[in-house]
Amino acid sequence: ACAGMAWLETQRGRLPEAQGWAPRARERDPVQSPGVRAFANPLLLAAQEQPGETARHAAGTLVRSGILRALRSSPGDPELESLLARCAVIDPGQDAEAAYPHAVRAADALPGRPDVLLDLLSISAMTGRDQEAARLFAMHFRDPRNEHHALALRGLLAGDVRAANAMLAKGDVAGAEARMVAARERVAGEPGLLNDAEGFLAQIREGRAAQRQSQATVARENAAIAEYNAAVQHLNAQHFAEAAAGFRRAAAASGRARFRRDALALALRMDLRVRGQRAVELANAGRVAEALAMFRAMDRASMNAEDGRWYDRTVAQVKRMRAR
Repeated sequence: ACAGMAWLETQRGRLPEAQGWAPRARERDPVQSPGVRAFANPLLLAAQEQPGETARHAAGTLVRSGILRALRSSPGDPELESLLARCAVIDPGQDAEAAYPHAVRAADALPGRPDVLLDLLSISAMTGRDQEAARLFAMHFRDPRNEHHALALRGLLAGDVRAANAMLAKGDVAGAEARMVAARERVAGEPGLLNDAEGFLAQIREGRAAQRQSQATVARENAAIAEYNAAVQHLNAQHFAEAAAGFRRAAAASGRARFRRDALALALRMDLRVRGQRAVELANAGRVAEALAMFRAMDRASMNAEDGRWYDRTVAQVKRMRAR
């Protein structure tokens, strides 16, 4: 019953109330897997829509705790294994390496499930398992007509950014540039992802030129690139408020006009997504007219293709709420 109340509150868009009911569903042993499954995924998805990391971390920690206890009474439950992996995807503060075996077991037990395969691909990319991530993409998501194609590409791009950052930390600027050149070619068919890859590649190349400047200048620009890369990671995880703040910090830290212009442009794009999340929250709370007014205030004509598709899809979702 408590698990059902947690699920119901997520459907009402009331995340704090859901997070209050969920712990009560796991107070006594044995914790049953059906109860945990009832609230786990809705709670994670609801937390993912929140603008700050706090809610996602709280939901990830809460769900992970419930799943681990439920696995004692239902060892090997594939749905629980899948949800445990998803905790690490939604809450990057968790240990992605520890989540990898759970993602593998879920994919083996639930063959062909796109959500399970996407989680495995994302975790493989996050943990440096490049060949595994590439294999999953080639087998399941390569076709541009696949509805999950862009999401899978975003997962691969996150792995490329992670690897390039590791190379930059070791001083291997040429290796980081080569990695991002390959990443740019892979996402060439997705304008939004292509812009992200080209922006990161441009920063790497400009950073390479900056190495010839004074030590202080190099340190400053590398700090700006690190902020930019961290913001890209937030963008890939759909943490738009953190991404906007990161791009603005990157612009403020850099002395290069192009870098500042590109970073601020991305920050404005992220602001749109934050406003969209807020509008969806209003719609979930029953304030559909206010949500639609927020969308009408946005300049649809100035959006790029990716943002335009997001706008149309989200407005349609909100209008369906009004129809109900």
